[in-house]
Amino acid sequence: IADRFGAKRVYCAALVIFALGSVLSGNVTELWQLVVTRAMQGFGGSLMVPGARLIGLKSVPREQMGAAFVWLTVPAMIGPLMGPPVGGFISTYFSWRWIFFITLPVGLLTLAFLARTPASPCRPAPFDAMGQVTSPARTPNRVCHRSPSTAGRPAAWWPILTATVTSTAAPRVPP
Repeated sequence: IADRFGAKRVYCAALVIFALGSVLSGNVTELWQLVVTRAMQGFGGSLMVPGARLIGLKSVPREQMGAAFVWLTVPAMIGPLMGPPVGGFISTYFSWRWIFFITLPVGLLTLAFLARTPASPCRPAPFDAMGQVTSPARTPNRVCHRSPSTAGRPAAWWPILTATVTSTAAPRVPP
């Protein structure tokens, strides 16, 4: 996705999706709404981590790569350490909703910072339709084939066989 649209553009879109999901999570009134908005937040967050690493990888000289990745790793270490006490403080003295609202100013500051950085070049590749079709079939194959729970049960091998045939019928290696 980053090669097609640019790492910075993908990261900014992911950040907006994450922040919007977070704000919507703070405004829910029903449990199902919280589930949907948290899923939205998860989708945005799942694109942010690899996007940030890719931006760092493309923008830092090779000699400074180690120090740059330390700065990318530190928030991932501090978050689980500081999250529970800070979240408990916010929930106790304010409201649980503010746990979600606090991400909005952080997201806006990050977008303001990224507006000042140059965009990464994108190399649009042709859309891989066959990969999109066969990928859902290959994933269970890789998971089930290595699972000890499927050993010795003939009925469990039919989905694996189907996935194997589907995923190997028309393999495509990207150029």
